Amino acid sequence: MVRAKLAGALFGLALPVALAMPAAARSGLPGPSVPAAPGPAPVSEQTLRAGAFRIADIPVYCGPVPTVVVPRLGDLAQASPRPTQILLHPAFFEQDPLVQFFVYGHQCAHVNGVKAEAQADCAAIRLGLAMGWFTADTLPYLLEELERGVPGWTHSPGPQRVRAILPCAHARPPR
Repeated sequence: MVRAKLAGALFGLALPVALAMPAAARSGLPGPSVPAAPGPAPVSEQTLRAGAFRIADIPVYCGPVPTVVVPRLGDLAQASPRPTQILLHPAFFEQDPLVQFFVYGHQCAHVNGVKAEAQADCAAIRLGLAMGWFTADTLPYLLEELERGVPGWTHSPGPQRVRAILPCAHARPPR
């Protein structure tokens, strides 16, 4: 397995995020024809330590931050500052894996101090591109999904959100 670690300045943000995936998986993330998430979502609260959470069978983590599945959560996902954790509603697991990667990256940005929604969106897109979660082939599909919006999100309407994300998706990362 290849382990890549992002720490320090990731596109102007300090996001300690790591991803482990087989090299073959980097080029072929699930697209529109792949089923959303394997298996049913948990029905009771479940805490997963950092490194134990997986999206599309790919382990992802946000530094030492645990991921907690909370059935009564009032949104698809939230970042909790105290204690620091990423909270997910079971409906998260019904989303396409590309949306799951985006939402997880967005919440990771929040737990790392990014307060503005548009900046967290931008951080999620840049992180996804850097980590291989999104590719030139899958990014248009993700943007299409985001444009439709995901019920329960407390963000700008889909089309407005995608317009704000586009410059981030097409900007060249700093070297």
